[in-house]
Amino acid sequence: MPLLDLFTDSQLKVPDDSLGFLLWRVTHAWQRFVDDQLQVCGLTHLQFALMIALGWLTRHNEPTTQSDLVEFVEMHPMQVSQVLSILQRKGQISRDRNPANGRTKRIALTASGETALRQALPLIEEAHTTFFGPAEAVANDLGTILRSLALRRSR
Repeated sequence: MPLLDLFTDSQLKVPDDSLGFLLWRVTHAWQRFVDDQLQVCGLTHLQFALMIALGWLTRHNEPTTQSDLVEFVEMHPMQVSQVLSILQRKGQISRDRNPANGRTKRIALTASGETALRQALPLIEEAHTTFFGPAEAVANDLGTILRSLALRRSR
């Protein structure tokens, strides 16, 4: 049975009329682009995202837990745990039982992780300009819109 009637009755005349679909496409294009840029560092986009978030949370040498990171990045705890396991095996983070609460894990970047992050950050900054354009162009408007959506959709 053809689905023509489904699309005839929809407000969406073509897939790109859906903001969600466009956001999904651009998000995946961005992730693929970043993955390509980070190959020289041996990192994926997701690994970098968690490492830079961890770097931010620990920038003043504050102890940080895996739960803190999950809350900060607003990702599923299991996905964060899986990526952190990979980073731990690569020697880029340490993950130990939290002495203050044995049910949580304290995490930190290792020296190797800090080195990888220092190598990756300039690549990401360049990738931003290449992918989104100069900061004064579309990127400013897009950033404002995305920040507004993120605030409305935060847990």
